[in-house]
Amino acid sequence: MNQDLIFDFRIHHPPHQEQSFLVHDGQTCIRITLDIPFEKGIYTVLTVYDPSHCIRAMRQVGYGERILQISNSPETCSFGACYGKLEAGIWTIHAAIYPEVLEKNDHFPAFCLVISDQPSEVKEQAGQEVWMNQFGTILFDGQKEYESMLRWYAGDFHVHTHLSDGQETIPDQMEKARLAGLDFYTATEHNLMAFTWPSSPLLAMTSIEITTAKSALINSWRLPDLSPFQDTIIIALDQNCNPFFHHLGANEDLKIFTGIYVFCQNLLFVI
Repeated sequence: MNQDLIFDFRIHHPPHQEQSFLVHDGQTCIRITLDIPFEKGIYTVLTVYDPSHCIRAMRQVGYGERILQISNSPETCSFGACYGKLEAGIWTIHAAIYPEVLEKNDHFPAFCLVISDQPSEVKEQAGQEVWMNQFGTILFDGQKEYESMLRWYAGDFHVHTHLSDGQETIPDQMEKARLAGLDFYTATEHNLMAFTWPSSPLLAMTSIEITTAKSALINSWRLPDLSPFQDTIIIALDQNCNPFFHHLGANEDLKIFTGIYVFCQNLLFVI
């Protein structure tokens, strides 16, 4: 089974669009081939929903491989996808482009996603540690004690990988962090979070950087549930406003905001 889904983001088209495809009973794999030019993929965010409207994959096309595969096994599932049983029925792919890119570029080309039920080799596989399930519930164990020694700890609160617009794979990033002598590492992908993460002696923490044209950077971990933020992110991108203040119902005058918020336990650091 092959199906072509065409997304057209040329001028006067909405900044986010949806296309659907059918998954059959007993199907064990969805392979999505991303026929998106590199210079456009860096601005393209894809979210895949199953018939129950559960999120089964999130990825900014960026620098990663041009295959996004969802399957019932982590060995054949792409990083950025949630492995598990594939529900039969109508699935949906939501594609979004940052509005300011469309405003400046009236020649943003249409692109095609090719859907297949035939698996292929996945270079960047799902990790062994499960950080989030398909319902958007965060499963990362924020209570786990990794070390109790009283000392200074070094780490990075702001890192991107192939899941958004980073230029390196996760294993490469983790190895660089280890060689640099870091104790912890926070994955702050743009407007999305990793479902899984590879096992490592380094403390890796789930997080999200909510980003719009207004340069709002809100790096937060220990969110109980990503689901409420998904609709907020879509609205904020569509209206070109700050998602943090939109979520709190703040005054429109507060749209323009720059800064980095890092939430750790009950502490709030503003950088």
